[in-house]
Parts: sequence; structure tokens; C-alpha cells
Amino acid sequence: MRMDVWMEGRDAPVGLLARSEDKSLSFVYADDIGPEHRISMSLPITPESYGDADCRGYFANLLFEGPQLERVLDGFGLGRGDIGALLWHLGADCPGAISVTPEGTGPGKMPGRFPEDYERLSDARLNQIVLSCISTVVCPRASATRHPSRAFRARSPASCSKVRFGCRRTVPARRHPIF
Repeated sequence: MRMDVWMEGRDAPVGLLARSEDKSLSFVYADDIGPEHRISMSLPITPESYGDADCRGYFANLLFEGPQLERVLDGFGLGRGDIGALLWHLGADCPGAISVTPEGTGPGKMPGRFPEDYERLSDARLNQIVLSCISTVVCPRASATRHPSRAFRARSPASCSKVRFGCRRTVPARRHPIF
């Protein structure tokens, strides 16, 4: 199995992940990769291929846990140790900026592009948001304009959804300022 590794904000794969018949993994960066597209501190950009131990250390952590993983394990008869096959099936929706897709199929997710997908906040609005989050941890109610981040557009007016590790969590207001 050969899979493209994509990074948000780049129009071409950053590298190629391969799974051998013995289930070992290897990864090599694309030739035109600059330092800003390194996928991990543990995998610095080099023309040489990374072996199984280095790949497992990074790519296994892209997989999420839970019912979707269990369905794929059961449905395809895969073992938890077959990181390459799991990424083949689940890698298009990895948390964070990285996605892994079968070679030649394109990126798993399309990132937001500046300035087309976002609206610029006025200095006053940005100041209001920052001060509100510092003093109360509750984002101010949306104004007549949309919130620039898709993550906060569907929140309830009485609470603020903080996005952490790919999940949404409602954080109650603090009664006292932080400092």
C-alpha cells in the first residue's frame, strides 16, 4: 500500500507512506519540501526514507480511538498493529493538519484558505474576544457579522465551545478574573 501524506495549506503531498506486505512502514518526504512543511519534530526533513520504528512512533498517533476504529478493525479484519492498513481506511480524517490517503486520490480534507474562507476581524472585535476569554472564558455573543472561525459559528449563545484535540467542549464562565 502506498499513501500520500498531506499537510493543511499545501497543494501537493508532503511525502509518501508505504506499508509493506510484512506490515512494516516507511516514509519519505517529497523532493520539494521546505522546512515549514515538516510533519513532526521527530521526522526532520531528509532525502532518506524513515523506517518502521520512526513511522510507527508518529503515524500511529494520528489514529483516533473509539467506535469508528472498532468498526474498521472488525469490518476489514485488521489488527490494531496494522497501522498502514488502518491509515488506508481512516487516514483521510486524521485529527489536526495531517491527512493520509491512498496514493493519487487527493487530500483527505480541504483546509481553509486566507482570505477567501475567513473574514477579517476589526481590532475592536478582536480586543473584545480576547478580553472576554481572559476574564470570563466565555466568548462574547456573535455580532451581526459571522465569527471568522467555523469552529465557533454553531455555538450556543450562553456558552463558548472551546476546541481542543478535535472535540468540542462547553466551558462554563469563570466567576473571577484570571489575574
